[in-house]
Amino acid sequence: MFNRKKHPKDDPSLLGNLLIATGRCTPAQIQKALQLQRDHKGPVKLRLGGALVQLGYMTFRQIEVARARQKVEREKGNGAVHGLADLAMKRSREVIDSFDTALAAAEKITK
Repeated sequence: MFNRKKHPKDDPSLLGNLLIATGRCTPAQIQKALQLQRDHKGPVKLRLGGALVQLGYMTFRQIEVARARQKVEREKGNGAVHGLADLAMKRSREVIDSFDTALAAAEKITK
């Protein structure tokens, strides 16, 4: 499991920075999602990816792929030795496919 520690705001492995660097989101979109995250009141903390999906900027699938990329970037930064990128992407695809199947089933139930 990834060790959740504070990262400096300019850390390229932060999800928002990664999405901007890859052209998936604009800085303005990230700022709006961060504001939604700060304003969110609820029993469960709203994560940046959830805020981006809620605002319609990204899909769950895109967030999962970005999170897999984020994990690889962070492990590179920790000096881990791997050929992990392919493994992470494969695992991410498996998770995404499972999620898509569950989401499709849930949509059928609610219709």
